[in-house]
Amino acid sequence: MANRVFEYLRKNWAKLYFTISIAAIVFAYGFCVSHFGIFPHSVFMSAFDYYEYNQPRIKNEFPGLNPARYESSGVVVNEEGRAYPGVTLIGVPWKEEKDWSHSVRLVDMNGNLLHKWTIDPETIWDESPHQDLMRGKKSTKFHTHIHGVVLLPEGHLVFNLSHYGLLRVNACSQIIWKVPYRTHHSVYLDDNGDFWAAGEKWHKDPVEKFPGLSAPFIEDTVVQVSRDGEIKREISILSSLYRSGYEGLLFASGRSQYKGDVTHNNDVEVLEKRMAGEFIGLNAGDIMVSLRNISTVLIIDAETELVKWAMTHPFVWQHDPDFVQNGFIIVYDNRPDPKKGNAPSFGGSRIIRVRPFTNDVLTIFSSQADNQFYSRGGGKVQQLGNGNLLITEPYGGRVFEVTSEGNLVWSWVAEKWDDNDNRLPEVFCGSRYPESFADFPKNCS
Repeated sequence: MANRVFEYLRKNWAKLYFTISIAAIVFAYGFCVSHFGIFPHSVFMSAFDYYEYNQPRIKNEFPGLNPARYESSGVVVNEEGRAYPGVTLIGVPWKEEKDWSHSVRLVDMNGNLLHKWTIDPETIWDESPHQDLMRGKKSTKFHTHIHGVVLLPEGHLVFNLSHYGLLRVNACSQIIWKVPYRTHHSVYLDDNGDFWAAGEKWHKDPVEKFPGLSAPFIEDTVVQVSRDGEIKREISILSSLYRSGYEGLLFASGRSQYKGDVTHNNDVEVLEKRMAGEFIGLNAGDIMVSLRNISTVLIIDAETELVKWAMTHPFVWQHDPDFVQNGFIIVYDNRPDPKKGNAPSFGGSRIIRVRPFTNDVLTIFSSQADNQFYSRGGGKVQQLGNGNLLITEPYGGRVFEVTSEGNLVWSWVAEKWDDNDNRLPEVFCGSRYPESFADFPKNCS
């Protein structure tokens, strides 16, 4: 047998050498196409982009639908006296009679609808204000969503039309102003009345001050916007990391980026004066961000824009860190398993409490036998005035409230997409406000 193999190789070595050489050249060129973006990289990307772009349009449905985990919808749990009173603002795509819409809804503790804001992205910008390979799409309802929203006492909303811009609308959903800066995920209202949002810039070519990052890539930013819609400040998170000597976080996994999305910031929060004295080593105005793709929460100095504190353990793709009383931070720790998607391989999501610099860690809520809690992405947590936690479980289509002991005292679940569909839309945010926030004129006829 060995002699026949040797004889075959001797007679056909030229053909084999040629075949192997061609295969090696093809492999090497394919690597260069992927890594350096040379021809025909743009052709492949355009084809993929077109397919990805048109699938939701072909199906004419919201792309973020997930298997339903709960049978009932609306408010299914409401324990008066234990749940923190108020009204709840919920951002969720809503199925209408023949179509669906981007909407934000304000409900009372029993789930009764108090007011609805409906946003049509196609009427905001005729064409996307951003033209590039990553997000340069038409501003259609199929490829954006309301992500990060603040309710003002007069019934105005300030929110991100994700990756297109920051907007302010009145109670009748009419645009007051719009900022064509690529904002996403998070909006925070500080004590001075300014809005802080997560933003991003797209780089199609390498950037000298960011060595090691292969183009194209996204540079995450933080933007401060006045109450009148004017950009007052822009901070580059990548610049803060490099200037502070924290660039190693970008390469800890052995690769510098996740499909060009290097850090994927999903939150911005400012340390307010009323709470700053409780945080040793921090000052009022310091800025906290959450970098999902490197599982890191960090705080940036308000003056120097250098990193003051960073923590990676024990987060796994976390969201929404918040400053709370007594010098603590609470964090929504998603803990997804990248290989299994919806499977909660690490025991489900959890809410953890940490103290900066000492890095003390305590789990204050996690999945329970009678209240399973898991979302592979997204998520929001709000500590309420009585110590309860209001938690948004995006992929479960739910907003729920638990006590400090972990007891479920309030729960709202999105409606199933239709009578023949066992799927729920992704819920992007749930926030509790005082009842007075519902006392604005609602007549929009």
